[in-house]
Formats: sequence, structure tokens, C-alpha cells
Amino acid sequence: MIPKLRLPPVGAETIVILGTKAQPGSVLNQSLGGRGFLPILAVEPQEVENLFDQAMVSALIVMDSVPVDVTLTLCRSLRARNAVTPIMVLLNEQTNNHGIELLEAGADHFEVQPVAVEDLLRALYAFTRRSFRLPKGVMV
Repeated sequence: MIPKLRLPPVGAETIVILGTKAQPGSVLNQSLGGRGFLPILAVEPQEVENLFDQAMVSALIVMDSVPVDVTLTLCRSLRARNAVTPIMVLLNEQTNNHGIELLEAGADHFEVQPVAVEDLLRALYAFTRRSFRLPKGVMV
């Protein structure tokens, strides 16, 4: 199933949030929306891949509720498709030992919960303000 697309206003950075359930009222969702980002909530990895195909995604945040093996598979899949969009993964006490493995699979950054929303926003600002990296073999 292809999710409905909500196009961002001109200049808005589209942030996809992958979690095990959509929580439109979450602190992260509200914080992003209140600072000019356009958060799009996804509950299945396939939704994320569809969004990467159909929309200009500025960053992906994978919540700590998503199983590590699912996150690893998604990171590898996106990188195999030459997706250069930054991927941030949130881990918890039980999964924090997978951080390096996630970086090796293609994640750009990870944070261990609990993490302050301001810290996440700082990382997102850095991701979305820098120039996008070009895939290998692409010449400008």
C-alpha cells in the first residue's frame, strides 16, 4: 500500500519518522512541526521505501521501538539503492550495543534514549543544512 503523500510547503524539510505505531501527538512530531519541519509518520519499512521513491525526504528517524534487525535491513536496502538521505536511529538500553553495527549498515547517526528533543533537533539541523552527499560514480 502506498501511503498518501503530503507535500511540504516551499522550504520545509521533510522528516520521515519510522515507529511501530503512528503517534501524531508525540513530543518529537510536535517539536519538528513547530520548528518548520514536515514530519511524516510511517509504521512499516515499505512505507519508508515508498516515500524515498516518491518524495524529497530530508532525513529519516527510526524510533527505538523498531526492532534492530528491521532497522539494519532498512538501512542496507536504502543504501543499496544509493539513497543519500541521512538516517538517524534512536536506541534504548537494550539495543544500545548495536550502534556501530547500524552505522556500518548505513545509518549516519544514533542516539541512546532518553535523549532530549533539542539534541535530536541539533543533529537534524546539521543533517538538513549540509549539502547532500552524492552517490559514488555521480558526477556534477
